[in-house]
Amino acid sequence: FMLHLGSGVLAILLSQVTTSNLWFAVFLIYCLLFAPTAPLAESITLHKVERCSAGYSRIRVWGTIGWIIAGICLSAYRWAAAKGVLPQLHGDLLIFGGFASLLNAVNSIRYLEVKPGNREGGKPTFWHLKESLKNRNFQVFLLCNFLMGIATTVGIVLTPLFFVSRDVGISSNTLPALLCIAQVSEMLVMFLLLSKAIEHFGIKKVFLLGSLSQFLMFAIFALPCPAWLIISTLGLHGFNFAFILINGIIYVDRANSPRIRHTAQAFFSLTTMGLGNLIGSLASGQLYSIFTTPQGVDWNLLFIVPVALVALQGIVFALFFRESN
Repeated sequence: FMLHLGSGVLAILLSQVTTSNLWFAVFLIYCLLFAPTAPLAESITLHKVERCSAGYSRIRVWGTIGWIIAGICLSAYRWAAAKGVLPQLHGDLLIFGGFASLLNAVNSIRYLEVKPGNREGGKPTFWHLKESLKNRNFQVFLLCNFLMGIATTVGIVLTPLFFVSRDVGISSNTLPALLCIAQVSEMLVMFLLLSKAIEHFGIKKVFLLGSLSQFLMFAIFALPCPAWLIISTLGLHGFNFAFILINGIIYVDRANSPRIRHTAQAFFSLTTMGLGNLIGSLASGQLYSIFTTPQGVDWNLLFIVPVALVALQGIVFALFFRESN
């Protein structure tokens, strides 16, 4: 409740900040408040869902549906604002995101008494993860998901810029709605395929299939392909997201004892969506600067870097991860 309330208020305030130093300071506080909401939601969900592969993915899909609605609403608002039907809002993304967080805060009131904790009592800490961290499979899994976090963040940051560049030519007003293709793919894969794929192929093969789809997406970006083919790669996002990240959450829940599952989920989030996203964000800015020339950004050359990173991730996982029943 407090995290959503605080982050919502700060997001709305950020839309009105005009000085860079103050904006960065407030944004840092916003990130510190908003970032823990994802692992907390996962902990509450996994606490209630016993059959994780079937149950969790079908609950998590509603987050994707929310993302789709947000993208369509943002595009509709920007279209109406451009036509003069609605007023132009400075920092519209932050304002809409802030109000969404405030709605989440109101919704969170019903969960104030929920204590995810663990299913056998006690208060585990990161110290209790030491046995899991000694396990080579868990080490390999964390390393590969850390690399995935870097590559995925590079894609999240740079793909919109790539799509609105002259190489692809998408309008910035229609971009949010177009990106909903990726979320529809994500929704369908999570709801229809993920649990069946894990049961049939296992965690390792599903992860490798997700890595392959991510490799194909970046490879198409790195080649001089037509715009329609580049846009069609948005359909691969569902496999990237569900077969790697959601599959990872399910593996962490299965690979750890009930006593430390929620602590393990928090550590997994720290590794992938924390450190991985941080390094990926920093790398995105550096890559954009390095491959920018007087003629523009050399997107084909830039995307060779995430192609190589995803290939490395897949090779390491295939060679060193050993799945057990």
